[in-house]
Amino acid sequence: MKPKLSTALGLLLLIIVCGMVSCELRDRRTETFPPPPPAGPRAPRLVGTLENIRGAGNAYYQPGNRGPSTRAHEGQRVYEGDRIYTGPNTQMTLRLIQGGYAELAAETDPTPRFLEDLRCLIIDLFLSGTMFVDGNNICVGAQGTVTKQDSQVVYDLRSSSVQITVISGRAELMRPQILPISPGFRVDANSRQVLKGGKPYPLTRLQVEEAVRFTNWYQRMRPALPGRDVIK
Repeated sequence: MKPKLSTALGLLLLIIVCGMVSCELRDRRTETFPPPPPAGPRAPRLVGTLENIRGAGNAYYQPGNRGPSTRAHEGQRVYEGDRIYTGPNTQMTLRLIQGGYAELAAETDPTPRFLEDLRCLIIDLFLSGTMFVDGNNICVGAQGTVTKQDSQVVYDLRSSSVQITVISGRAELMRPQILPISPGFRVDANSRQVLKGGKPYPLTRLQVEEAVRFTNWYQRMRPALPGRDVIK
């Protein structure tokens, strides 16, 4: 018995439809999509605000560390990459949004940024200056060194090294080598090595006072400073 013509045409149509579906599936599997457009530049993160500008008023702010500088004012927001600096006879404080603060002595020029590999805010001292930093999970870079602190530390930038004085809490030199620093001890270092015997050395109470004398913190906390000759 011969198949009906309608049955034959139906089978032929089914074969054609299946072939079209198979081709479409293959096309979908091999279809490529253009890559997403590159992400735009990330907006700078807020670091903190300026406060307590005192002295001769020679405090300056340079957005993005480029272009002209303007006089800094209290309440001014500071973002990562901005440069703030003091001139002669002027001091100011950077209040950090993460908690803590940095007091700048006269003629100090830090630039804050975020250091991803150490997961901390880093404040770079480039040319000169002395800075007292009170806070946790803060890094300070100077002369090729990086120190990470959960404490109160004074950083004094010299011509070819930085002098790091730990007042309280704990701090650790991270670069050029890992070296814990105890309260009442000091380290001198540059990008290559730790100087003065390669280890921290103890300070007298007078040396500690001299290191923090420029700060507001010293004026408030002076009566509470330990009376021992060497702070341990």
